[in-house]
Amino acid sequence: MKIARSHFKSSGYRGTSMSGIAAEAGLAVGTLYLYFPNKGELLKSTVEDFIEEHKTQIKNVLSSKGQVNKKLKTYLFGRFESVSEVRNNESRNSELDRKILELFPERRQEEGSLMVNTVTEILKSGAESGYLTKVKNVSKEVLVFMHSIAWFFLPTEEFYDRPPSRRDLETVIDWFIEKWRG
Repeated sequence: MKIARSHFKSSGYRGTSMSGIAAEAGLAVGTLYLYFPNKGELLKSTVEDFIEEHKTQIKNVLSSKGQVNKKLKTYLFGRFESVSEVRNNESRNSELDRKILELFPERRQEEGSLMVNTVTEILKSGAESGYLTKVKNVSKEVLVFMHSIAWFFLPTEEFYDRPPSRRDLETVIDWFIEKWRG
């Protein structure tokens, strides 16, 4: 999967070939076709692999011993880095992103739901522990927060007059934490 993901990332969907992936993996192309009947199915497997990585990141953050602000930053910085990686290789990744959405339109919704649910769990734990003393309605706070940070997670640079930075994201998170702590 790492080889396939690397090819898709560096060459885009159109520039990736089953034969190129098979050659780098040391497989006969026919062997690769036994597992993946076409390039779209191979792409689907790499996407599923990415989702599993996201779920592992969520599990690690939620089970960590850090304070709520640290958990929130760790999680959102990880998501920011993933989106930034796609944005930085914009032309290939935009084409790849479009292909993923064409083949698996539910993908973006699934990623968004994972983010909302994770932020909700982090804020809930912060409110229940007494760390976030001003959070009374977690759903409302998450809604406002997610809308406030959405700008950091756009998939292409065309929406920005300047690309967002990790420092900018940290400033927004810190502002919210300060308001939630009172």
